[in-house]
Amino acid sequence: MMMLKNNMARLLWGGAILFVIAFSACNPDESVADSMSGIGASIANLTFSPPAGTYTGTQNVTLASSTAGVFIKYTIDGSDPSFINGTLYTGPIGVSSTRTVKAKAFKSGLTDSPVAAASYTIIVSNVDYAIQSPVFPTNGIASGAINGSFTVQNIGSQNGAQTITWTLTGSWSEIPIATGTLSPLNSSATSGTVNFSGNWPATPGVYSLTLNITASDEPGGDGNIASSGNVPVSTPDYIITIPTASYNVGSGNIEGFFQIQNQSTYNGAADVTYIVVVDDKTIIASGTLAGGLTGGSSSSIINFSTSQASGVHSISISISASDDGDATNNSWTSGIINVL
Repeated sequence: MMMLKNNMARLLWGGAILFVIAFSACNPDESVADSMSGIGASIANLTFSPPAGTYTGTQNVTLASSTAGVFIKYTIDGSDPSFINGTLYTGPIGVSSTRTVKAKAFKSGLTDSPVAAASYTIIVSNVDYAIQSPVFPTNGIASGAINGSFTVQNIGSQNGAQTITWTLTGSWSEIPIATGTLSPLNSSATSGTVNFSGNWPATPGVYSLTLNITASDEPGGDGNIASSGNVPVSTPDYIITIPTASYNVGSGNIEGFFQIQNQSTYNGAADVTYIVVVDDKTIIASGTLAGGLTGGSSSSIINFSTSQASGVHSISISISASDDGDATNNSWTSGIINVL
């Protein structure tokens, strides 16, 4: 005699309790199926990305179905996934050694997807590149030059076979400052010195530089990245101090002196030039302070002298530097100087 049996399977899954209630007209010794199969359409076949194949290094495998609202169970131990067997898929599966990933999708009211499988052969690379002897600037000038260098060594036991790509980035932009490539390196070999250059941003601030190397046959590691740490980037501010110009009766010349000071706390890097002009037309002295001045320092006293005809004259002094942050205070003009 047929009878209605209410079978309830209680499954503990990922911290959530899922109740499946199956009503069937059956004999008392019949069991409840462990799937969510229904009488509707079938769930679309699952896809794997990347596809099955041979790869170097760990692959992050993603599973997908074109059927919305499914949940996926997968296995990597060779067994077939089912409603009660396998791991619930929540994100990419890290495959670091040769194995087969099997997966199956479920959705209430639809027929379960068939078990899909993808086999991955993983070649474990012993190529291991590391950045050596990185040289980064410790300070910078806004809009000024960035210069540095590094070498790369293969500290792994296997010879490299693929091109090495290096990239220098700054904390102020996602756009690389500089990039380049190196030939593969044999085990224990070191590249020649690689020089890099670029420019700091125009706005003063604290920035950092990051150097990164990659190669398709190298799995990556701590040695692939080097950072400058925080680098203060600023501008010097040059001014003319103690300017003096007067007529010396004894010599009959207009004589004077001045100093150039970097009143900023930040070091200069570009040359500072100065020009001394009489009557806004004739240069009587000029020169250059190579490499600028460190923050808070002054040049030695700069003297000038000129012989001029009797009459009224004036002296003008101007200074300039490409990294000067304030050019509004870079000139001085004397009062009227009477030459007898």
